[in-house]
Amino acid sequence: MVTRSRFAIGAAGLALCGGACNWTTFDDLQTEVWVDRVNNPDDSRQYGVAMGAMPDTAETLAGSGANLVVLGRAKLMVSTVRYTDPGERNVASVGGQAIFPAFSFDDLPAKPAFAVDPTGHRFAFGSLTGNLLNGQGFVGVMDGDNLGISVAPARVFAAGGALSMLAPTGIAFATLPDAGGFTNDTVLGELVVARGSQLDVLYDYANNAIADANGFAECSQVTNAATSTSYETAVADVEGDAAPEIVVGMGPRAGSDVTTSEVRIYQLGEVVKTGSTVMTPAACDAPSTTLSVPAVDGGFAMLTARFDATATQAALVYSAPSINTVFVRLPGTTDPILISVPITGSNFGYALAAGDLDGDDVPELIIGAPRSDVDGTTDAGGVYIYRYAAGAFTPFSTEPLAVASPSSSEQFGKSLAVAPWGKTGQNVLVVGAEGKVFTYFRLAGLYDDVRTGR
Repeated sequence: MVTRSRFAIGAAGLALCGGACNWTTFDDLQTEVWVDRVNNPDDSRQYGVAMGAMPDTAETLAGSGANLVVLGRAKLMVSTVRYTDPGERNVASVGGQAIFPAFSFDDLPAKPAFAVDPTGHRFAFGSLTGNLLNGQGFVGVMDGDNLGISVAPARVFAAGGALSMLAPTGIAFATLPDAGGFTNDTVLGELVVARGSQLDVLYDYANNAIADANGFAECSQVTNAATSTSYETAVADVEGDAAPEIVVGMGPRAGSDVTTSEVRIYQLGEVVKTGSTVMTPAACDAPSTTLSVPAVDGGFAMLTARFDATATQAALVYSAPSINTVFVRLPGTTDPILISVPITGSNFGYALAAGDLDGDDVPELIIGAPRSDVDGTTDAGGVYIYRYAAGAFTPFSTEPLAVASPSSSEQFGKSLAVAPWGKTGQNVLVVGAEGKVFTYFRLAGLYDDVRTGR
């Protein structure tokens, strides 16, 4: 049991708004935390299982604040949550068969594969077709400014047999060089998908002329059918060779191994091969780098970030929540920094985010621990914020961010995002919990109130 201080969301002054969205806005002046909360419009739990922020691009409207995308699971739903710069908000949702009406689809995995395009207002997520997650794996890409409109046909991995029934666990938007003889229009971009033993590279995923899965690259990683568990994926130059690598978290290679897993770093040519497609996948080459993790869930959550602006490559951050540990592999190093908390079963590292919150041009690292006990409340959840300087990470506060009046199984910190506040250059922290999403207009010691006129 862990006691938390009230660096937290205040419970005083709640003011419910009208309408179906069940919004709550409140200020806690004592702790200088100002926050806006939205509940699932239909009061279904498991809202906020995945969440992301659309970047500040030419598509960002003047006078806007944060633009968020939120997935709900218990009642299948995709929502956009938009703020104006004074802090007014609007929620638009689409659910059920309206998301992808071309095929039956009614659920998401507990931790769905999800990504927001860092260059535009598009987002992708993956699941299985059919009812009760019993169909074929697919990835869909939607327009974040016109919710319900698909950017591209939903891509179904219809290879037949067991390989087609592997659900995506990680998705990354990417811009990749030519490889393997696949079409490559730089305007259309790529998606990299991890799903069990399979690694997919969807060159020109938005090209409507690519009618079937045989037009996309796929290879099979070294594993076995009994333990073909994959986790998150990322694409960035993490090796300092001026070329993007594909990184994926993979579970144990052998069924008897219950203590280790791997984070694999592939060069593009080790994954994309001529003639190796979704329909006829060849074996991937051995990854150029393998990082051993002393837990079965290495790479459960993953991101890349540039904590050092002078570095020519990105840092790789990956987690193993089963041992409450986050690993950071900085540029030019081989041994990662370990960040952990002495709380058994807190799921520290279940969610990760990075972004500059305090305006010093150095990203903060944000780590969710949704199974943390708070003030005697089981699984209330907490969020840890770390600053980076001189090759080290230090906690922003001695206690995690938490809900001031927590509920059992609230799981605050199950999803995270750092969202640009319109075109102001300021970012805000957004935290998902069971059935709720919290947007922080101000966090004392990190940033002042971002709303105009306040």
